[in-house]
Amino acid sequence: MPKLRVGWDLLAREYEEFERDIQDVAGTFHEVAIVGLYEVGAAEAAEVDEQRRTAETEMDIADAELEANFKLETAKDRERTVGWLALIYLVILVEQRVRKLKSRFDKSHPPKEKYPGKSTLEKLVNEFRDRFRINLEAHAAFEDWSDLVLARNEVVHHSGRPRDKYRKHTTRFIHTEQFMGGPEDLIVFSNSDFKESAEKMKGFVDWVVRQLIRVRDGCEPNAGRLRSLRTFQLE
Repeated sequence: MPKLRVGWDLLAREYEEFERDIQDVAGTFHEVAIVGLYEVGAAEAAEVDEQRRTAETEMDIADAELEANFKLETAKDRERTVGWLALIYLVILVEQRVRKLKSRFDKSHPPKEKYPGKSTLEKLVNEFRDRFRINLEAHAAFEDWSDLVLARNEVVHHSGRPRDKYRKHTTRFIHTEQFMGGPEDLIVFSNSDFKESAEKMKGFVDWVVRQLIRVRDGCEPNAGRLRSLRTFQLE
């Protein structure tokens, strides 16, 4: 009977950890935050309804409506903030994982001191093409990653207000929000945006891992789900 040994595929393990971070960390945080905001919003709506019900004068009615508008704006601000935090963390997760994946090849495929590019994304694309002959832009979700990075930049560096540079690239995630002071265009990362983007980024990182397994092993990775726990037959 052949002897078997159990070992780890560290590249597949990288994907499993990424998937966990997406689902169990970012996903859980986002879901809990959305549910919590709904509960807070429902409580505030009940307070406003009670204020309207007990209003006795025109001034009381005006105060109630003003308070209702204020709470509506506050609710939008809170929900947008949760979306922004999820967006920022999602971009961090993808970039960190891609960097960690390529670092596993520092001995077999040593990197150059630096790679050309105007942005971090461009530099990563050029590095993968040079070191591994992998074209990150070939995957359909690369454009989604680019959109997420640019949206994150507008949130971090311009308070979520899309600049001309962003609009020239995409209008994705731009929403016209109505405020008491008038309409304003802002980056909005909704609940559905998060879920859709998370799935696409899982698919993208899965593909990157498979491309790197091909580089490491010189052959196609096994079909099906990536699994880090592997069984080897000893000679």
